[in-house]
Amino acid sequence: MSYNVTLRTKKVAEQINIFDSSMVRWITGGVTIDHTTVQADADGRKILPIGTPLGKITATGKYGPWDKDATDGRQTAVCMLGETVDFELDSSGKFGDKVATAFDWARVITARLPINPADLEDLKQQLPGITFV
Repeated sequence: MSYNVTLRTKKVAEQINIFDSSMVRWITGGVTIDHTTVQADADGRKILPIGTPLGKITATGKYGPWDKDATDGRQTAVCMLGETVDFELDSSGKFGDKVATAFDWARVITARLPINPADLEDLKQQLPGITFV
């Protein structure tokens, strides 16, 4: 008997399932993501995928994608994004900040995260409540 043990991408409510367990500690009230810290893609859209590590901006208390080279507080990961966030343009054609779910304790499937594998050891140290499997 042969088994197919390849990694499959599973979606729950149109989100990629990054969790290896149902035990997750969500941050109460979510986090506000500063749209100015999110880079636009080739189509001009600003999207952060589920599982993006987040750092807290010291000056504002808002969050942005973790960047080990940042100097505004985002150089230290404090949680991970619990949903994909699309920073859609408002009626005036401008981006705005978004409130989103985030977690700081869980078991996550490393292969499904939008992270550079070279950054994994740094993230393991900065996010001790996250178990990467």
